[in-house]
Amino acid sequence: MKPIFRYDEAKTILSLDCDFIGGEEDAHNNIRRFAKGRKIEKPGDSMSRLYVVESLFTLTGVSADHRLRLPRVR
Repeated sequence: MKPIFRYDEAKTILSLDCDFIGGEEDAHNNIRRFAKGRKIEKPGDSMSRLYVVESLFTLTGVSADHRLRLPRVR
């Protein structure tokens, strides 16, 4: 089984040290769904919010509305 994440239907997305836009296996589909959830087509539309907590700077972190960098725990 393979999970399918519905980023296009989410209002709030929390990414915990996961680069779903740049480094995950299904990144091309994740990008498409994420972008669809951020698109505003008419007045009154809302877009999803992305919160990221990560140790390294990633493409997902660049796209975040709010990003928190935490040091990697060893």
